[in-house]
Amino acid sequence: MEIEAEKEEQKIENIELEGEGIPRRFSRSEDYLKGYKAGWFAAKTNLLKNYLNLENRLNKSLLKRSLLRKSLRKRK
Repeated sequence: MEIEAEKEEQKIENIELEGEGIPRRFSRSEDYLKGYKAGWFAAKTNLLKNYLNLENRLNKSLLKRSLLRKSLRKRK
């Protein structure tokens, strides 16, 4: 009878541990989703910044070219 009682106690402990693990898993997945969304947001903003910087550089170089062409035309 003592052996059977020990087996029952172990089963109860396992159930309690599994029950405690469920909220942890849920919170981990919630944290994962938050991190995933934050990562995508950061990547998107970085891409946008890079695009805007590239566009600004391109506009500056085009402006310099047009000013250079105008100045060369005036010299002729």
